[in-house]
Amino acid sequence: MSIKLINCNFLYKCVMFHIIKHFIILGKSADQGTVDLDHSYCIVHVPDFEAEIELRPSDEGKVPDDIDTTIFTATPLPVETKDSGSQTYHPTYSDSSTNVNLKTMRRQLFVSDVEKKPKAYTGMTLDVLKLVFSHVELKASRMKYWYGSSRVDDSFDDTENDVSGKKRGALRELSLWEEYLMSLVRLRKGLDTDVLGDMLCISSSTVSRIFTTWIVFLRKELDFLIKWPTKDQIKENMPKCFKYFPKTRVVIDCTEFFVQKPSLPSAQRITWSSYKHNNTFKLLVGITPSGSFCFLSKLWSGAVSDRRITQASGFLEMLEFGDEVMADRGFTISDLLALKGATLAIPPFANGRQLSSRAVTRTRRIANARIHVERAIGDIKSFQLLQGTLPLTLKPILDDIIFVCGALCNLRSKLVK
Repeated sequence: MSIKLINCNFLYKCVMFHIIKHFIILGKSADQGTVDLDHSYCIVHVPDFEAEIELRPSDEGKVPDDIDTTIFTATPLPVETKDSGSQTYHPTYSDSSTNVNLKTMRRQLFVSDVEKKPKAYTGMTLDVLKLVFSHVELKASRMKYWYGSSRVDDSFDDTENDVSGKKRGALRELSLWEEYLMSLVRLRKGLDTDVLGDMLCISSSTVSRIFTTWIVFLRKELDFLIKWPTKDQIKENMPKCFKYFPKTRVVIDCTEFFVQKPSLPSAQRITWSSYKHNNTFKLLVGITPSGSFCFLSKLWSGAVSDRRITQASGFLEMLEFGDEVMADRGFTISDLLALKGATLAIPPFANGRQLSSRAVTRTRRIANARIHVERAIGDIKSFQLLQGTLPLTLKPILDDIIFVCGALCNLRSKLVK
């Protein structure tokens, strides 16, 4: 009798073992190598192994204790469903791609934030951002990257002639769209290279190299956005506030940017501005009556006079006979304009006496029209990288930075209507 009981128990254990083994084999997915735990959110990837695991009937639907799941790191990956086409996220586990997925996720979050609030991050709408990018994308895919100040000027010599369609040098860490947005965000928000490097999981030196490359590149590709207009174009877009000055071709003014104090005494002297009482760089700005930038000079040291900059910047060569230039009282350039057959519209001088009613009226009308050049300069200085004190490390590309800012400002709606 005892032998029969032993045989029955043995048969019962064998049958149960094969049933449980069969259940595990059926529950294992042929495609993913997973154990089905009855819920879509309880999918656990387990490695293939040959050793059979003995389970009790009460262990059905549980992960065996022999499997150490703590060695796997959870990383959410998108899984596209076939029915609705939407993306749902299931936790999968990987020990080798965690860092890569983290970098990708942080970069995607950066791009998503910029695309949601493009005006706040770049000063432009998303449509304008995409329009500019589509214009430069092909050449940007072949551009050579900046690796030192001695190579800034020749970084793009082969852009036009290179038909390979491939970028030379090391592989990019960011996509072109990410590099483009990062450069514009740094320009608009003035973020430090270390901050942007942490946001995009790259080094600060890589941020600096990408930013310098894109600024020089955009300066060349957006050159057409700042052009000297014809007289007919000026007349077609003449705003009402210039009805008393119908011959006005351009409104000019100078603005200054604070710069880090140079170490050499001679450099300190020539950059010292007696007007700002600081070391500065000076820029001559010219806008059309409608408010678009039509002339941006190179940067000059703060000690140079407005007259000298106007004379040596190439501005006079743009004028034609019969043009009128509107400026502030500080521009004593009427004799220089007379040589080009142009006239100067500035507020009259009091010379220690009270202005006549006619002079007061002219002063008010000029001020009402000339104020728009101050607004245009304010648009350039709204790029926070140009605010505060500029580091001398930006000096090699500072002209390009200001030109790009002016070109992007010209993509906005009319300043003067």
